[in-house]
Amino acid sequence: MNMSMKHNARAIRRHHRERIIQKTMHRSYIQTTTQGTYRSQYELRDAAVRIYDNMAICSCCVCCNLRRDKWVNNISRLTINERRNLDSFKDQMVDINRYY
Repeated sequence: MNMSMKHNARAIRRHHRERIIQKTMHRSYIQTTTQGTYRSQYELRDAAVRIYDNMAICSCCVCCNLRRDKWVNNISRLTINERRNLDSFKDQMVDINRYY
């Protein structure tokens, strides 16, 4: 890897980091403090830098992964591929029970 490619990769990584920080700054849950007052631009940037790599900072059903949400039933937690495999397994079990 030559030096220009290394510097280019570093620039791309920094660009994407800054892009995600800016995206995080627009989230409504970091724009206000716990007292309900709005943060200054510097405080907002500090808050965004702290959580930019993991923006799902709470575990409510809106922010978290549905597979971890306790209010969602078990079938809805499965991915599409897991649902297909489960349906295929059930069909195979029906076929086995039909012949025996």
